Amino acid sequence: MNTIKNIEENNCMKKSTKILFILFLVFFIASVIMTKYVIRIVRIEEGVLAFRFDTYSIIGLILIGVSLILGNILYFKFLFSLAIDKVLFFTTIPIMVLYGFSLFLLAQIDRFDSDLASYIKGILNITDSSAYNSILWALILSIIFILVVLFNYALICRPIAKVEKIVSRLGDGFVREEKFSIGGGKQFESIEDGLNRINDNYKERSGFLDVDRNFSERKISRQLYKFLGRDVISRIQMGETIKRNGTIMSVKLIKDNEFSSLSLEENYDIISSYINLISPLISRYSGFIDKYYGDKIIAVFPRNENALECSYLISKSIHKQNRKNKSLTAIYDQISLTGGEIIFGLDSEGEKIPTIISGVIDNMAKIEEIGRFISAELILSKEVIDNLPLNYTVKNRYVGSTKKHEVFIWH
Repeated sequence: MNTIKNIEENNCMKKSTKILFILFLVFFIASVIMTKYVIRIVRIEEGVLAFRFDTYSIIGLILIGVSLILGNILYFKFLFSLAIDKVLFFTTIPIMVLYGFSLFLLAQIDRFDSDLASYIKGILNITDSSAYNSILWALILSIIFILVVLFNYALICRPIAKVEKIVSRLGDGFVREEKFSIGGGKQFESIEDGLNRINDNYKERSGFLDVDRNFSERKISRQLYKFLGRDVISRIQMGETIKRNGTIMSVKLIKDNEFSSLSLEENYDIISSYINLISPLISRYSGFIDKYYGDKIIAVFPRNENALECSYLISKSIHKQNRKNKSLTAIYDQISLTGGEIIFGLDSEGEKIPTIISGVIDNMAKIEEIGRFISAELILSKEVIDNLPLNYTVKNRYVGSTKKHEVFIWH
């Protein structure tokens, strides 16, 4: 629909331009014919400049005025249809032609013998014996030419400054306007449209960002700092580390082969729906999410039994979700657990929330690799089993080991 509308608008624009051009030609030809009557208006009588109007000269002036107005409208319509580099070229050409013609008249004024030429020479104080005044007026014309060109460039390039300001504000994320306005030619119209679409997408996603931020501050951060024994973010500085014993959970969402036929947006929506299902379960068992890796979640639990019970519930919930969404592609989960000492710190100066910075993530990756190799739904290290309460029993089977961990699967 928008394409059809744009085509219709362009067709209407072309028709209006054609009509305008025909009118311009009519008035321009008529004004050229009447020019001889307009020239007779200016006369020199007894050394004084005088104007004598008659009916024909007035009609000629009107025709010239209308043709100038129509010509300027066509000229500016033409400029607005061009890119900025061509606009600069086609606006500079008339100024240069006028400047060159003025210099030519100034250099050749001595050769004109009319009363009007003599009158102009008297005003400019140009004499046959001295050429200094001619040079002076040439310098003045050159200065005026330079100033006009600079003003022309500044006026045409003004939308670029607006674009720069808008892009800077979009980059900082502080945008309040409902719609941006840049002005300028057709090239800037497309830029303006693109910036407004970026702004609309930003505002559309800002609600989701606010929700994520609030969730992080109210849920994840609260549990994280409770686990770390800290209650104020500013107390954790760059370079500082905190060591705590706990259990790390890795939840990998394995996609079916049918995912290859889906678009990136469809893939993202499906994975997001499962992550939104898992996140509240982790919070329910006193855990918190440390990192997101696309289709994988790294979570931390203060107690091993909480991590195990949460793992069981996550698997059960994912299977239930698969049964509910039979028309959609199925998701399979692979959960890995390991325990021991975890080191937290800040990755960079810009980070406010501590994250795992120790090599335990590398160890987790090796455990995950064993799990993928044997297609285990839940795999855990010996440290998790050894640190469970005495009355907590887990049916497990030894499947192998890494350099640092013996690995088991939970039946």
